[in-house]
Amino acid sequence: MGDTPAPRFAETLVQLVLRSRHPDALLQTDDDWRALGFIAARMLFWCGGAIYACRCEGNEMRFALQVAHAPLGTMAHHISGAYAIHLRRTRGLGGIFNKHYAAIPLDEVFLDDLVLWLHRSAVPDITSPASPASAPVPRTRIWTADHAYLVPKSIPWINTDRVLISLSVGAPGPATYRRRKSEGISPEDVERFTRRSQRAPKADRASSEDSRMSAAGNATLAHRPSIETIARLVADYCEVSYDDMLTDTRRRAVSKARVIATVLAARNGATAAAAARLFGRSRSTLIEQVEHYRATQLEMFAEAEAILEALLAGERE
Repeated sequence: MGDTPAPRFAETLVQLVLRSRHPDALLQTDDDWRALGFIAARMLFWCGGAIYACRCEGNEMRFALQVAHAPLGTMAHHISGAYAIHLRRTRGLGGIFNKHYAAIPLDEVFLDDLVLWLHRSAVPDITSPASPASAPVPRTRIWTADHAYLVPKSIPWINTDRVLISLSVGAPGPATYRRRKSEGISPEDVERFTRRSQRAPKADRASSEDSRMSAAGNATLAHRPSIETIARLVADYCEVSYDDMLTDTRRRAVSKARVIATVLAARNGATAAAAARLFGRSRSTLIEQVEHYRATQLEMFAEAEAILEALLAGERE
């Protein structure tokens, strides 16, 4: 037993940058935006955390993320892998994303500025030929989650509460958001948000910000329960036998327990494949069952996670 109880989770704020190898815009249609929203919501379900902002411009995607239990790399892969499949199906494109993502660590005091910067308006292309009666037009369409802050809850996969609460001192959050957005972002903040968007050489990766992210990630790893521990706690929660979860029984209560354990294990850094091996099931079958319950009984995962956290906190004290 340590001197102080472990935190519920080690939270890390980061700007995630995904880039395509192709010069074409990653998002070109409303269907692309809807697909990205579905993919982002699915990632949050499996990994936990939160998305506070999103900007898709040209061959680049940027997200303001809160990393909770699941590693940032897992969150990035959920998005890039699924969106690459979408582009292969819709445009016949393969090998879309660069192998490595870029991550820019963020101090909490700059979160609202990052959200405002990611949701900034497009810069008009003043060199584009235009008739005298027409205004300059953006070079390409830019997709952002700005509307989520103008009409709260309008984009379900964007978490606006944290930023709007911080902006709501003296005026409603959306009104302050509009005012702050019209004022622009300081050059110093722009530098802060872009300086590490390029993948740094190996020798340069030990900056103080990177060290902070690494330390937070290591703290999370140190307190993650094993998949077996999670499965046993879920068995007690669902009032089924842990041993039954390892057999091929198809009893509904046991199947539901396997599904809950799989999701909670994934949110704590495990993989669906590891859960499938533990339970002696095929990975595809297990994921199919998870998606079924995600669509029909989503609340059961939040309830189980809250109980799991309470039990684990009790064990640490």
